Formats: sequence, structure tokens, C-alpha cells
Amino acid sequence: MGRGKYTYRIVVVLFSLLCIWEAQISFASKDFGNDRREAISDFKNGNVTLALRKLERLGASGDINSFLVLGALHLTVDSIKSIRRSERYFLKALDIQCHPNAIEGLRRIYTTRGSSRFDPLKFKSLEKNCGIPPRAPKLTEEDGGGSDNSDGSIAGQSKKPNSQSTVRLVPKMQEPRISDEVRLAWAEKTMPKGNPVSGGSAVAINGDGYFLTNHHVIEGCDAVSVTYNGMSAGSHVLAWSENLDIALLQTNLPSPYFATFDVTAPRVGEELFALGYPVEFLFGSDPSFSLGHITNASEMETEIKPAGFLLVSIPIANGNSGGPIFTKELGLRGIVSFGYDSSDLAGLAKEEKGLRLFLETATFNFMISSRSADKWVKTLGIKTKQTRKNQGPMTLQELAESGMKTLGKVLCY
Repeated sequence: MGRGKYTYRIVVVLFSLLCIWEAQISFASKDFGNDRREAISDFKNGNVTLALRKLERLGASGDINSFLVLGALHLTVDSIKSIRRSERYFLKALDIQCHPNAIEGLRRIYTTRGSSRFDPLKFKSLEKNCGIPPRAPKLTEEDGGGSDNSDGSIAGQSKKPNSQSTVRLVPKMQEPRISDEVRLAWAEKTMPKGNPVSGGSAVAINGDGYFLTNHHVIEGCDAVSVTYNGMSAGSHVLAWSENLDIALLQTNLPSPYFATFDVTAPRVGEELFALGYPVEFLFGSDPSFSLGHITNASEMETEIKPAGFLLVSIPIANGNSGGPIFTKELGLRGIVSFGYDSSDLAGLAKEEKGLRLFLETATFNFMISSRSADKWVKTLGIKTKQTRKNQGPMTLQELAESGMKTLGKVLCY
């Protein structure tokens, strides 16, 4: 009788374990995507409470993306904005995996000065626990967002821009003007997996989610992401030209703020300003702003540059590659590309021509001209717009703030 009793218990235990095992297999194979999309559709249709409950249940069932969407919604959508709830959902996602979207959302919560949850030390601790090198805290108010999967193997030649000092400009805090629908579209996506290995800058060139950057920024990347107005998404590398050092990124997402091209003939002395994301551990995570001029208006090929480039006197920091260069009328005049130190040019002249040049210590920076970039983009069938010069004068800060709405940050994975 005792042996039968124990045998019965063993059978019960084995049966229970089998049920748990089968449930785990069913759980592991479950696709949360359809349910999550249904919840987001409910949200778009005004069924906010129902949508949030569905996403909460999906997250509790192990869907990290539902927690990420909840965190982004509570961080960015005015009607349900709650920093504490956003923090809670990003932390729940972090409990499942050290996902870059969760880390980015918590960075905005913990490093935004004036936030009710401002706590840079806590964020540094989270980064350390996830094995991420510490970054400079962000001290300006920003919006949060989600992202998208993408991949693409790119190969080719790489050029590195030179580092110089840049003028830091902190954007004026204001209410976001991007609609909830746009934010939801970005929030439905997820970032590429893994940690980024390098980065650069980009600029939106139309409202359909197309961004221009440098070829050397995306060269060698397995996947690429774009951050735009606080929203992040994986991006497909649609096309590139190694000779022009240009690449076109496609997010398949709305980009309401975008640059218009100034395709008039360049003029020597023309005033310009550049925007971009310089190296973060040196300059912090905010965009940089720097002023300069067109130094030489010739787009002809020379010993040191291909055709289609212009020499400018704008200080360029490492990381600004691929960023926009604007006119005082906010027309896109070019794309930051590369530069040379005077010592490099002197060595090149001696090696190639046998000449001995005496140059002052300086950096010679080049941009892809807007006319070359616009012509290349149009060969791909992508529509762009040209700058209208009838707008009133703007202060430098107004120009910078308007330009930064078109700016993108590129990460390479």
C-alpha cells in the first residue's frame, strides 16, 4: 500500500511537470505581435483604457515589447503622460532584458533636469548593471519613443572627420508638436538588438522617413538605427555612393520635420551653420551647433576631394559626420563629410608633387554639396523639396532649433 501511494505521488508530480513543460513550450512559441498590434489599434481608435490593459497583460505574459510601448506612451502622449508609470514599465522591461529602448527611456527620465524622477546616479547604476559604458547625462527636456528592427551588411571605404571645438547650444524647452499618431507609429517598432559600436548624424529629407547620412557612417554595420525628435527606429540602408560618401536610410515611418534643399550656385563667404551629434563622452548627448562659411565654391575634383564637395570653415567634431549644414534661410546647403589637418596636406603635397608647403596649423573640412546630394537622391526616385527664400529673418537660436527638428542620430550595430 505504501509503495502504491508513493508511485501515485510520483505519477502526479511527473504529470504536473509535463503540463508545465508543455505550457512553457506553448508560451515560448507564442507570437505576441498580433495581440500587441491589436492593442495599439485600440489605442488609435480611442479605446485607451482597453488598449493599456491589453498591453499590461501582454507584458505580464513576458512580452517585453508591450512594456516598451507602455513606457513610451506614458512618456510622450500628453493625454496619459506619467513619468512614474513610464519609469515603472521601462523597469519591468529591463527586468526581462537589458533592452536599449528601456535604457534610453530611463535615461530620459533620470537625466532630464526638472524631471520629478531626476536621478543621474541611479541611471549610471542601471547602465553598469547592464554592462554599458557610462555616458554623459542629458540635461534638456526630451520626448521618448520606440523603434524598429532592421539589418543590412555594408562594406566599403571609410573616412574619418577631424575633431575641433564646437559651440554648444541647448534647445529651448517647449511642447512637442509631433502628433500622437506619429509617436505611436514609431513606438510600435523595436530597436536592433545588441549595443551600438559607432555612430554619426543624419538629416530627414522628406516626410516619409528618408534620411541622408555619410557612407562611412554606415560602412560595416550589420544594422542601423535612427533617432529623430526623441523617437528611435531601426532603418534600412536603401542606397549609398562610396565616391560621394553618401547613404540613404529608410525608416518607413513619418518624419514631419525635414530639410529642404538649397540648390542655387554656392557663393564664397556664404554663412552656414552645422548641426550634429558629436562624440558623446566628450560633448554629452545633446546636438552641437557650429558656424562657418563656404571657403571655396568650386565643386570640381581635386587632389584631395572628389567632385561634388565644397570646402568650408566650419568646426566639425567627430560624430557630426552625416549631419546637415544649413544656410541662414534654413536651406540644406550640404552634408558634413570629412576633413584634413594642414600637416596631412603638407605631407600629401610633398609625397605626390614633391612640393614643400608652409601651412598654418588648421583643419580643412569638406561637405557634400546640396546640389550633388539632391541630384543623387532624385536618381533613386525619392522626392525632395527646394528651399523658399521668402521667409523672414531668424535668430541663430531659432535657426538652430528649427534645424534640430530635422536632425537624426545614427547608431551602427
